[in-house]
Amino acid sequence: MLAQINHLTEADLHDASRFVDSPPGLEPWEIIAQNTYEHYQHHAHDVEAWLESSA
Repeated sequence: MLAQINHLTEADLHDASRFVDSPPGLEPWEIIAQNTYEHYQHHAHDVEAWLESSA
């Protein structure tokens, strides 16, 4: 995934029309963020609690 993202230009990250079926109202960088590091942050507390309970 990183290899593909590294090939994107700044314009690519801000112009949804460059991508087929891009959801309306979101820039490509937002989609990438929501499906990578923001997604992990959303679940981090639950994973940490689970790990502590099984230790």
